[in-house]
Amino acid sequence: MRWRSFGEDNKTPLSKCVDCGMPNDGAAAASGDAKPRPDDFSICFYCGHYAVFDQDLRLREPTQAEIEKMVFDPRVLDMKRQRKRELRPDEKFFEFLVHLTKARTK
Repeated sequence: MRWRSFGEDNKTPLSKCVDCGMPNDGAAAASGDAKPRPDDFSICFYCGHYAVFDQDLRLREPTQAEIEKMVFDPRVLDMKRQRKRELRPDEKFFEFLVHLTKARTK
């Protein structure tokens, strides 16, 4: 499997995706080297779930207002397209990882 990045990788405190439970300890901007800040949007690399960085740069569930902003943000739409294009070769493997992680957390 090849690991890819959309921009420069930035370390963040370890947290889990609020949907699939996969670990996350990094972030990358859609392009460039922007570092994540509190209240920035995030998209899970594994399942594509929307999240928001909290004050400690851990992931949290977005509010309804944040979701409404995200779904029309061109940067978020671009990141979703990039993620889908880049992960296509590994899609079945990631589906397996997400399924396995959810099964272990029940």
